[in-house]
Amino acid sequence: MRNAPLILKHGKPFLLKTRPVDPADAFRGRYITLNYEISNITIKRNLHLENNQMLYLLLGKDSAGYATVVSVSTVKPQGQTDYIRAELDYSYEQNDSLYLLSVDLPFDRLYMEESKAPAAEALYNRMAADPKAISAALVYVKDGEAVLSDWKMR
Repeated sequence: MRNAPLILKHGKPFLLKTRPVDPADAFRGRYITLNYEISNITIKRNLHLENNQMLYLLLGKDSAGYATVVSVSTVKPQGQTDYIRAELDYSYEQNDSLYLLSVDLPFDRLYMEESKAPAAEALYNRMAADPKAISAALVYVKDGEAVLSDWKMR
């Protein structure tokens, strides 16, 4: 992404809770796949939705400082900068008034140098063994674009 340096400099930081997976790719190297908590959203059934549709997730923060989805729209928010464009993977009619959405976020992989891979793998293994552990990705957001900066366990 060519706007990444500007987003990192001028974007707003958000901590997104994750459940990571630690794969390797023979061609691209070591990376952590980040499954974000905000990838699964429950909303009121007031939108017409289709799979692979572009959605706009307006972000806020909870009392602990983690990112939350405040609202979901099918049109670009006007006058807002704290939103992420995401693709609708699927929607499920939870009941007469609610949808459960699964969205694909465009920043789900954190690539790393091979020298950092053992430490990341050890961190991943500790988290997998501790169901109370919280991992979070630091993502900078500006005008629908997002850049993954870091991943940590707390």
